[in-house]
Amino acid sequence: MTVGGKTKRLVLACCLLVLAAGALRATLLRGGYVYQGALSLFYLAIYFVWMQSVRQRFLQRDMRRILVCVAALMIFWDVLRLVKYEFTASEGALARQLWYGYYIPIVLLPLLMFLAALYIGKTDGADVSRRWKVLYIPAAVVVLGIVTNDVHQLAFRFQPGFADWSRRYLHGPLYYAAAGFSSLCVLGTLIVVFQRCSKRRFLRYLWLPLLMTAAAIAYYGSYAAHLFGAKPLMQRMYELPEFTCLALIAFWEGLVFTHMIPSNIGHESFFRASSLRAGLTDKTYSVVLRAPAGVCPTREQTRAAEALAPVLLDDGGTLLKSRPVRGGHFYWTEDISELNRLNRELADVGDALAEEHAMLDAAAKLEESRARTAEQNRLYDQIAGELQPQLDALSELLEHLPEEEADFRRAMMTAGVLNAYVKRRSNLLLLANQEPVLSTDELAVSISESLEYVGLLGIPCHAEIEPGIALPSELALLIHALLEAALEAALPGVGSVLATLHADGNELRFYLELASPSAPLPADWGRDETARLRVRLQTEWSDESECITLRAERGGAAECAL
Repeated sequence: MTVGGKTKRLVLACCLLVLAAGALRATLLRGGYVYQGALSLFYLAIYFVWMQSVRQRFLQRDMRRILVCVAALMIFWDVLRLVKYEFTASEGALARQLWYGYYIPIVLLPLLMFLAALYIGKTDGADVSRRWKVLYIPAAVVVLGIVTNDVHQLAFRFQPGFADWSRRYLHGPLYYAAAGFSSLCVLGTLIVVFQRCSKRRFLRYLWLPLLMTAAAIAYYGSYAAHLFGAKPLMQRMYELPEFTCLALIAFWEGLVFTHMIPSNIGHESFFRASSLRAGLTDKTYSVVLRAPAGVCPTREQTRAAEALAPVLLDDGGTLLKSRPVRGGHFYWTEDISELNRLNRELADVGDALAEEHAMLDAAAKLEESRARTAEQNRLYDQIAGELQPQLDALSELLEHLPEEEADFRRAMMTAGVLNAYVKRRSNLLLLANQEPVLSTDELAVSISESLEYVGLLGIPCHAEIEPGIALPSELALLIHALLEAALEAALPGVGSVLATLHADGNELRFYLELASPSAPLPADWGRDETARLRVRLQTEWSDESECITLRAERGGAAECAL
């Protein structure tokens, strides 16, 4: 994001204050406690402000966390120096331990700067290789070795008894390890930064990090010269810890100015150039910044959009949404007019489909009604066709009723037999049309009713039907038709009637015995039907009685015909 003029003016003011502090120290090199404390507080304020600035401006989360730790180390370093030089004896053991503590930021600051540089150009949430975290191990070893130097003196070798330790000592291998580790981290940071700064869009800003690097080289060169001669001007203006911290801050701020590190600044220019329908409010939901294309919602609307659900604005085609951000709230609107149009079209399509569904449902019901009517007509025609002989005989009998009472009674009884068959046969046909299997209980009722009317003629009748046997519907209808055909042939002279139906193992047996029938069952009765159902029909005579036997195998074709 472009760095705004306000930010540039703020950076310029900070630079002038730092230069003023350096000039003050150069002219008053040996100030008192108040003077040294004021300078420390000034630099502490700079570090605290930068820490807060990093938290607010730097967008890359992991980089931000590392740089906050960097600012904390700067504060720690400054506090150590203030305590060592102003509040402890210069040659005491505590001062020496505080001096060892300097190497905690000296070692860790370059390492953290290198790890932070690895996140340059990374998106928020992206991580670098975990292998780089191995660098914490040598850093920890070096730091622990230096802070425990009094035990082994591998970093600094002193005179016996630590006599004049602040001026008379020799550097040991741990010191050079710390210096080498820090130098490698600094070199790695410069390589990573300048490698990514060399991309075309950053070339015009390359002078900023180069300038910071040149200033650091000049200072550390003068610091090395100071070890062998008088202290130069830059050394008199800034001590090593102060310059190191300020140089690091300036280096990272220079990267922000090169746009290598995205920063959360310049909102005004961003919103002016943006076509977003969005804006920012303060903590009281008052709009403080919005894009030209954005709306200006009321406080109640923004609060409701954040706390409850998106709010539909007055025009009905704009949806307001809001989310909390640091220091306020961010709101934006979405144009849902096209969505509303699609919803209206979908509603129209839904209405059309509902109407079409209603029409199809009505047509389906009409077709179902027609099919049901056709099936009923077919069934009625089947029943009428099958019962036509009995209906004709019943009609003939009722049209020519005899005059004498005895003959009239007999004719009416015969009509009752025919009527019972018509009624029961119709019922069995209806049941057979619905179910492929009928129980012998239904057949027993039909046979019993027919024989009951035969009994009214003074003819002894008896039926014995084994209950609970499942019969194929066609077989049950065949047995019932056989009984009626035999009765119609045997009447009126039959002496007695016996009907039995039993299951014997795998065989189903229907037996009908008629004593002295007027006529036998026609020899060709049911020939086609018995052949189709594969049942055996046998007629015998014994003592002037006609014995009719129908046999069918259980579980065979007869029982599975339907």
